[in-house]
Amino acid sequence: MEEEYEVMEPENEPIEVEYEISGEEIIDNATGIDTPKVATTRKNETPGGSLYYAPIVDESLLPVVGKNYGTLEECEKMYRLYAFHACFDIRKSTQKTTKYGSVKQKYYLCNRGGVSMQVNFDTLQSSKKPIRKSNMECTGCRARVKFDWVYETNTFILSDFQEHHNHELLPQEYRHLSKAERQMKYAEQLFVYHSSVSNIGPTKAYEVYSNMKGSEKNVHGTVTDFRNWRRDLNIFINASDSQMLVNKMKERKKYVPGFSFEYKLEKSQLRSIFWADEVAKCNYKEFSDIISFDATYRTNRCVTVAAGLIRDETAESYTWLLTCFMKTFGKEPNMIVTDQDKSMAIAIKAVFKTAKHRLCMWHIMRKVPSKIQEAIPTIEDEVEKDFKNRLNKLVWNMYIEPNVFEERWEKLMHDFSLKNDSWFKHMFDIRSTWIPAYFIDTEMFGLM
Repeated sequence: MEEEYEVMEPENEPIEVEYEISGEEIIDNATGIDTPKVATTRKNETPGGSLYYAPIVDESLLPVVGKNYGTLEECEKMYRLYAFHACFDIRKSTQKTTKYGSVKQKYYLCNRGGVSMQVNFDTLQSSKKPIRKSNMECTGCRARVKFDWVYETNTFILSDFQEHHNHELLPQEYRHLSKAERQMKYAEQLFVYHSSVSNIGPTKAYEVYSNMKGSEKNVHGTVTDFRNWRRDLNIFINASDSQMLVNKMKERKKYVPGFSFEYKLEKSQLRSIFWADEVAKCNYKEFSDIISFDATYRTNRCVTVAAGLIRDETAESYTWLLTCFMKTFGKEPNMIVTDQDKSMAIAIKAVFKTAKHRLCMWHIMRKVPSKIQEAIPTIEDEVEKDFKNRLNKLVWNMYIEPNVFEERWEKLMHDFSLKNDSWFKHMFDIRSTWIPAYFIDTEMFGLM
């Protein structure tokens, strides 16, 4: 015995009426050429006053009641092709099955069939997430097909076909915006991925792909779909991006001679990584006299000798990074230049034994204008310009002795009433870490 699962039969069949066909000039989407065609839809009123629409398509595409269309997949393919040329979308609906799970009857409906769900939600009275409303409104459309199973051949015949719609169909020029046609194909997805690898955003990728295909109408998806797919791709990668990075680095270390890679985990999470390739090692061999540690990603133009990523800028993280540096190169530089990071200073002192630590003049001098304004809010432009000129001639001078620098600094602070300013006093206290006069005995000190 076969067990049947009942399906609710559609009610209120559309009344059979004669429709008038209106002619107009329509642009062929496939060729872009103005082609004389009749309208894609015919309509008329029923005796009750309701409007019904019937699509106009080639007779070869019309579903034929009583015809065997093969497997259920082939039946769906046939109706989708008809729906595409008729300018509407379809969806699967209810079905009857045998007790063994075989489908014996299947419905496919217009996607605007059914009744709209009324969503009444008070966000002030409930903490539940509101249901997002669809932009496709259900109108109770009765357009559908029904397929019945033929047991002997395990195929399906069309037993019912309703072509009338109670809503307007898509204009032919907007057919590419239907839900079915907006489903991005593998080619579009792959293009978005390769564009992101090349630092091209989804919006620009959509423009380029549309130009390649000749028109936006030939692209499956809109610019919003491209953005959403890029977002979903990032979310998918996000959960395993750390493992992917470690695996890629390990593989390169295995097969590329001279490549060094270190990483640190904390509670099974990637905390820090360090790497240097054979080119970086050659650079260090030739340019290891003075090394700059740039914690803000190449704000200075220099030859790169190594790179690292750390989760935080603590002394512990910097110590691990510099330890990896020494493990890789095995030789301390003559001088290390950094910004005024206290954590970095602690790490340098802990790892390096002979290298001299110097602060970057560029970072310090960038702060001077704001510090002058804080110390002397009413300073005139000409006076400020004079101060900057004298300061630059003093701090950048690598031909004077430390005692000469100290005398001139004292006079400069006195002339501009800055002797009691906390920032300038601090910079004088640490003068041996950034003024060239205190690095005269270091080879090539003038480079920085």
